[in-house]
Amino acid sequence: LKLQFLYLIGWGAGAGGRVRRTMPYAFFMMIGKGDSPIFELEYSTDASKEDRSQLKHFVLHAALDNLDDVMWTNPALFHKSIDRYNEFNVSAYITPGYVRFLLMQDRETSDSLLRHFFHDVYELYVKIQMNPFYENGTRITSQMFRSRVLTLFKKYLPS
Repeated sequence: LKLQFLYLIGWGAGAGGRVRRTMPYAFFMMIGKGDSPIFELEYSTDASKEDRSQLKHFVLHAALDNLDDVMWTNPALFHKSIDRYNEFNVSAYITPGYVRFLLMQDRETSDSLLRHFFHDVYELYVKIQMNPFYENGTRITSQMFRSRVLTLFKKYLPS
């Protein structure tokens, strides 16, 4: 069934049902209260734009369930690996206001780089919250925020 799902969304499977790609891929999502998405950003250096929308949301929603279970037993804000799907590893950061940051990537990244990435994104998020025109819990549509998070992708995540 998993291979049929991957085939339907346009992914080819290699040996063992694993999807093979040579270009780095990452997807970042911020989830607010009530499990509503606040911000999404996809990063890939692959020029061919495959449709990954179903897969990334499928993986991150499954990871969100795991994170909800873990966050009540483990008081840490940073969780390096809360879920794994084939070669995708999902890391998470929980803000003091319980906004969840989820990062799905296909490359291994050190703890320190992931912590720095999440910390810097959290600083950007706090700056957005201090904006008097931003209403808490709504989608972040600022192009400047998007470009700064993209810069952090390039700075901290391996290519």
